[in-house]
Amino acid sequence: MKRGGNILFFALGLWSAHAWADPSINLPQPPKAQPTGVTEAAPASGAEPRTSGSTTDALKREAYYHFFLDDYLTSATRLKLLEETVHTDTDTLNHVRLLRGSLYVAWGMHRPATVIFDQLVSAFPSGQDRNQVLLLIERLQYSRALYQAAVSTFERLTPDPAFASMDHAAYLAGMSHYALGNFERALDVMTAIPGSSDYRPFAQLTSAKSHTQLANVDEASRMLEELGGLQPEDDALLQALAEKSRLTLGLLFTETGRYDEALPAFASITQTSPFYPDAVFGAGWVHLYQQRYAESLAAFLTLLRAAPNHPYALEALTTIGHCYDRMGARGEAFHAYGKALDTYRRERQALDTMRGLIKDRDRLSGLLTDMTAVLDSPIGPLLDDDGLRFWVRQYGELGTIEQYLARKLADSDVFQVMVDHREAVFRDRVPTVRGFLTQNPVTPLRQREHQLQAALDQAVQHETAEAWALGSDPSVLSQLALARGQSRAVGETIARLRPSGQSDRLQIEDLKAQWNNADRWLSMLQGERLWTILTEVPGRRDDLQRAIIQVQIDLEQADHDQRALVDSINGLDTKLSQFRQRIQAIRQDLVAYRGELIDLRAELLPPLQALLLKAVDQRSGQMEAMAAVARLSQVHIMDVLTQ
Repeated sequence: MKRGGNILFFALGLWSAHAWADPSINLPQPPKAQPTGVTEAAPASGAEPRTSGSTTDALKREAYYHFFLDDYLTSATRLKLLEETVHTDTDTLNHVRLLRGSLYVAWGMHRPATVIFDQLVSAFPSGQDRNQVLLLIERLQYSRALYQAAVSTFERLTPDPAFASMDHAAYLAGMSHYALGNFERALDVMTAIPGSSDYRPFAQLTSAKSHTQLANVDEASRMLEELGGLQPEDDALLQALAEKSRLTLGLLFTETGRYDEALPAFASITQTSPFYPDAVFGAGWVHLYQQRYAESLAAFLTLLRAAPNHPYALEALTTIGHCYDRMGARGEAFHAYGKALDTYRRERQALDTMRGLIKDRDRLSGLLTDMTAVLDSPIGPLLDDDGLRFWVRQYGELGTIEQYLARKLADSDVFQVMVDHREAVFRDRVPTVRGFLTQNPVTPLRQREHQLQAALDQAVQHETAEAWALGSDPSVLSQLALARGQSRAVGETIARLRPSGQSDRLQIEDLKAQWNNADRWLSMLQGERLWTILTEVPGRRDDLQRAIIQVQIDLEQADHDQRALVDSINGLDTKLSQFRQRIQAIRQDLVAYRGELIDLRAELLPPLQALLLKAVDQRSGQMEAMAAVARLSQVHIMDVLTQ
């Protein structure tokens, strides 16, 4: 029972260009140098950027940070801020637009991305910056399977030793030639990639495939053996490449009838490899071609145990029955075919359920919004096809953006409520504020200014120590003057006393001495206080001058604040109206964008539904074909047993 089709090219078809051809195809890289040139209308002469250089740099770095975290919405927000605030810095503008184009690529918005890249290319002179933009265009075209366009873009690149990504561009061009069937051109481009490039191993695999297509089996085998011998450390991608090369080599040997060389290639792939089921399946077919049915049976049974849900496992069910039949165990063969029929029946029932889900557009639309839910749903097995997976993912991304816009609409409702609340609170306080303003709060400050100015004028006019006295000084000086006056009066009274005897005379003399001491003490206190006042006069004059100046500043600020407060109250209605208009304009834009997204999703759903139904029909046809083989084989066994 020879398996239909070419097993080698069937296996080569497993190699996904998007998964293995380019490790970074889904992650657009930023330019390594600031582009130059003007791509849009420049602002009027003399316009200045509204952000500082540090702010611009911070926004740019944050945009890249979120971009490489796949947080595209936040990155787009930062880019929008940059575009709104930077007008004269053309390097930054082009840098921002380049990253925005990459965001469009990540979102699958190829048309606006192409428009941006075309504008940038026309603005750049030949050189590294222009090459960087052309590389982004080439990657975009390659990801959309526009292979001839990708080749044409590659040919527009300018040779530049400083352009470090030339090998990347050459690899994409070589892959495009291979996809177009230009195998000799693919070899020319791939072999030009230097051996030191990270893309060299991937280019070598494509070169081996090209040699296979050109029937250069020996050269293809040599290159595949070289790749299969790679033993990269801590590099899962290169490890997978080496394993894939050994698998492809085994399939090439199988196709050319070199079975003894094919088996070691398959056996070199370990159970931990993602290609282990493919290798076991290939080994099973090698044994089958050599009519070693026991070994073939063991291989297919191993495949069922190791990967029961693998696509090859379903195909292996009928092959197991064939092996039993060839070995003469017709009862086991009949049972194996029956088990295969039961499995195919369950698969067709699951496909019918899947078909019903796909035909219900409302359920399908809700399911496709979440890619994780899609992969876990009955539709998940259909997404082995890269093209179908791509469109399902794009549809889901549109749903994510639509949900984001819906949240922003809800936020605008909250803003409206906040404005209404703030307006109510402010209007409640307006009477109090107006009452405060009618009291003229500037009046006390002006009175204080007049008082200080009067004090200064009086001090300058009198030029006396008492005039400069502040605080308690005037009271103390007055008390000292009164005490001295009383002291002199008492002294004069004592001087008029007439002693009647020696004893009185002594007492009067003693009283005079004590009173003189007290009078000197009062004079000293008065002198110290006057000296203190006189030494502080210049400082106190300066203090008064500074106080008057500060009061004048306070008066000017108070006048300004009062006018601003009056203006703000009088313009309250206008400002609130303008703010509400802005909220309403934003809401209208959000509603329009969301409506466009909803319409776009509605337009995409029918063709996507048709693609999914086509995939279901194809899978159902495969199940029916294998079930037919199993039924015919059972009939054949029954005929043999009844003869």
